[in-house]
Amino acid sequence: MNIFKITDPITRKRLARFRSIKRAYVSFWMLTMLYLISLGAELLCNDRPLYVRYEGKSYLPAFKFYPKSTFVPGGDETRPDYKSIAQSQAFIANADNRMVFAPIRFSPLESVEPESLQTEKRVTLKLRPIPHVGNVNISRDFVIRKSREAEHFFPNDLTSLQSVKLTQHWGLNEELKVAIAKRFRNEDADPMNVSLTSSPGELRAELSLSMYKARSRPPQ
Repeated sequence: MNIFKITDPITRKRLARFRSIKRAYVSFWMLTMLYLISLGAELLCNDRPLYVRYEGKSYLPAFKFYPKSTFVPGGDETRPDYKSIAQSQAFIANADNRMVFAPIRFSPLESVEPESLQTEKRVTLKLRPIPHVGNVNISRDFVIRKSREAEHFFPNDLTSLQSVKLTQHWGLNEELKVAIAKRFRNEDADPMNVSLTSSPGELRAELSLSMYKARSRPPQ
């Protein structure tokens, strides 16, 4: 007697209709196969070896827990690191010792050492300096009255740039001084870009003056 025989005609009709839908029928068997494979996932992906031959004895760590003391003399009762044991001199010294791992030697909770990655063993970094940008407002005698994000261009021991004289830390050539003086006289002036070196010459900067058009009142 076949206990799996389906006698209900409605059920047989439904199954026949399901088989006629090829996409659904094939998908069902694919999902069934994947489910069956997942039942043996630890045989495919596992950081514990499937079989260990150590000092004449056989072990199955993938199916049974063995403390670290089983493979490391004087070891504790915690879970052993089988990969480290396989590379140890004590394990390699005996030619009969061996470990058989799953095709994928990693588990979902394992931390992978960067040195063990095979895809890329070298990372190239390209570093580019990010230029700092700031501005200062100065008076006729080059004293800073207001600044914004300009602290990078001055010594670190300065707690504030207020009332600091620009010429004490940066060498201004005569052309730049003339251009600044024209603006204070409220005269039209072209834009200017000048390379500056700090005093002492530890820093370099590009100083920019925008185009100036005469105003109703000269700048202060």
